[in-house]
Formats: sequence, structure tokens, C-alpha cells
Amino acid sequence: MTTDNNEEQKDTRSFTIPFTISITYQQVKDLLCSALEGYSDYWLESISFKYPKNKTRRDYNHEFRHLDLPFEEGCSVLIYYTETNDGSGAIFSKPLNLQTIESGLHTMADKYYAHFSNFLSGNYDAVTSDIYLQCCLFGDIIYS
Repeated sequence: MTTDNNEEQKDTRSFTIPFTISITYQQVKDLLCSALEGYSDYWLESISFKYPKNKTRRDYNHEFRHLDLPFEEGCSVLIYYTETNDGSGAIFSKPLNLQTIESGLHTMADKYYAHFSNFLSGNYDAVTSDIYLQCCLFGDIIYS
């Protein structure tokens, strides 16, 4: 099909291909590392650790608690951040745990596919790590 000026019209219809991929915990830990170890510090205030009832730090022998505990059932890393939109400077927290980690993967795949693709190929940077952490906690990018 051609237009009046003899340019070819492009067919913009598309296919949706749902697929399943396997992502290891180590891949996600590696992705989270740069966000939790400094790159997200322009919005991330601090972290703390939440253990299941009747458990303490001594029950978990992890060298890198901030990267390992979110992958333990019933554990969370609490991420503290300052809410900038309301102007109050109040500090809030959100949990990073198995549920939010998985949710963040789905969010990044759905909304930020270029970053997700970079993650899958192992060709990602600190920006992608920060975007992923925000997807885990907020379901979107709210700091940039």
C-alpha cells in the first residue's frame, strides 16, 4: 500500500508473546547490590532488618544480610526513604522481601523492558539497579 507521496505505510499491528523465564536469586542479588550499596542513596535513607517471630540475627548466618535476608522466608530488609512529594520530610519504610522482589521483576519487565532486557543480558548498570529497587518498593519510578 502506498500513500499519495509514494511512501510505504508501516503496519503497526503487533503480537503479544507471553513467556516464562527463570531468574536465579543470585542474578537478583547482583542486581540489587549496587542499588543497596550506594547508587540509590540519593533517596534511600537507611535500612534495617526484620526477622520472623521468635528469630533473631543469630539465627541467620549471612555475610551480606542486606542482600541475603530478603530471600529468606519471613524476613525483610526495611528500606527507609524520605517522602519528597508532601514536603514534610517524613521518613517512611517499605519492605524488601520475596514478594516485593518478585513483584519488582514483573513491574520492570512490564513497564521498563529496556532495563529488564539489559538485566537479563547481564549488561546493566547502577541506573537499572536503582530502577529495579524502586519497582520492588513502589511499583514505579518515583525518584530519578
